[in-house]
Amino acid sequence: MFYILFFVLPAKAQETWTVNRCIRYALENNTAHRNYQLNVKREKLTAAQSKFDLLPSVSASSGGGMSYGKSVDQNNDYTNTEHFSASGRIGANLVLFEGFSRLNRMAYARFRLRAAELDRINHEDDLAFAILESYYDIVFYTGMVQIAKDQIEISNYNLKKTQAQVEIGLQAKSDLLQMQASLEKERLEFLLAQNRVEELKYNLWEKMNYKIEQGNGFEINHHTPNVNENIDPVSDSLFFEFAVVSPLLKKSEADRLAAEKNVAITKGQNLPSLSLNASMGSGYYETDIGNTGNIVPLKDQIDKNMSKYIGASLSIPIFGRNQQRTKVKQAIINKEQAQNNYDRQKQQLYYEVANNTRELRALRAKCNQIQKKLTANEMAYEVALKKYAEGLINIIELLTVKEQLADSKSELLLAGIQYEIKSRMIDFYKGERFWK
Repeated sequence: MFYILFFVLPAKAQETWTVNRCIRYALENNTAHRNYQLNVKREKLTAAQSKFDLLPSVSASSGGGMSYGKSVDQNNDYTNTEHFSASGRIGANLVLFEGFSRLNRMAYARFRLRAAELDRINHEDDLAFAILESYYDIVFYTGMVQIAKDQIEISNYNLKKTQAQVEIGLQAKSDLLQMQASLEKERLEFLLAQNRVEELKYNLWEKMNYKIEQGNGFEINHHTPNVNENIDPVSDSLFFEFAVVSPLLKKSEADRLAAEKNVAITKGQNLPSLSLNASMGSGYYETDIGNTGNIVPLKDQIDKNMSKYIGASLSIPIFGRNQQRTKVKQAIINKEQAQNNYDRQKQQLYYEVANNTRELRALRAKCNQIQKKLTANEMAYEVALKKYAEGLINIIELLTVKEQLADSKSELLLAGIQYEIKSRMIDFYKGERFWK
């Protein structure tokens, strides 16, 4: 086991943000993730409505109006008068059989809700790793800023030393100019790295939906990672472990089950449907005159004019221009596509896990080798300084060795970040949602 050093600039801000904190903030504020949460709410309403659809439907209606002009009285004579009339009716309808389509719709809605929930979780995972990568991009270029700063300090020291040697005639002025040019190049790299850090912060803030005006209080923080020689996951066992909990696979499975239920729903539409209907109603009419010559009271008219109905209706589909048969075939094709998508997702996940475990081992070996290279470059630079001071090598050779040392530092920094991201991915496969 060895340690990879990360270089972080001195903090100017007051508030430090870990990668886990950035992820949690993004999950609460990212607008795209909010849409997935709203999809879940919509599917919950659909699932609840599919249960309510099993209940009978009840409706009521009423009406009333004033009639003017001639009308027929109780003696069947026409009279020229005005009168008021009103009526009301209430009815209920209960579907007794509809090819089990309503039960299948309940199951379909349940699978769609499950798919929406898993889709939200899957997007949460995708967003978490997008934030992770953006965060470590900032860490990398922050380290590059520090490396450039260290190079500038070394160059300033060498420049002053060379200038003194030029003044006493021990070094050529061309060496001084060459070192000055190298220093200006390093200053440019320093500025470019600083600008890249700010650019990457904006990229991270956009994913987090973090307000730009709050940026002065944003300071990254990262622990020093280690490359553990004892971690060597087996891809096959890791795949089977993750396949059980993978939200992406489970969503594909829910989509496949929903497609199967949709086939059952479509086939059910070919079956007869049976429903029970019942209604009752009454009315009030001012033309209804009793034996006393007065209008029959409202209470009496309601009883007198009451009508009731109960019946059943049977609907049998016979021919619909082959539309229903086509819908069934299309539903079957959709089911086969859902199964194929599930198999494809499973295959992709298998190779993804295998490739990530391979890359983890490769990055560990890479970090080991770069560490050895860095140690050798540090020794070579110390030797080159002494040789340059003794006039055994020229300024070009010294600057070449110095650049090789800086390259090794940046390579180790990048490899360490890549290893950290990959190890987080392996932990995720093991069921560890590290941002929780």
